Amino acid sequence: MTAPLREPLQSAVVDDRCRRRVPPAETVDQIARSALMKRYLANDEQVAPILFLASEEASYITGKILPVAGG
Repeated sequence: MTAPLREPLQSAVVDDRCRRRVPPAETVDQIARSALMKRYLANDEQVAPILFLASEEASYITGKILPVAGG
């Protein structure tokens, strides 16, 4: 199986769009300071509730929203 071909122009457009969506560092810091825990949530903190809800241990839980907002 061969890798898909990427056109240089397509790559440049995608890369440019991604760069424009990244906020400046001071904005990122301001958002983190305004959060209840004063920091961003780590990947494992985000994955743990997802894995729990997908597990057999959560088989009796239905129709609920589990906010993972640090507060």
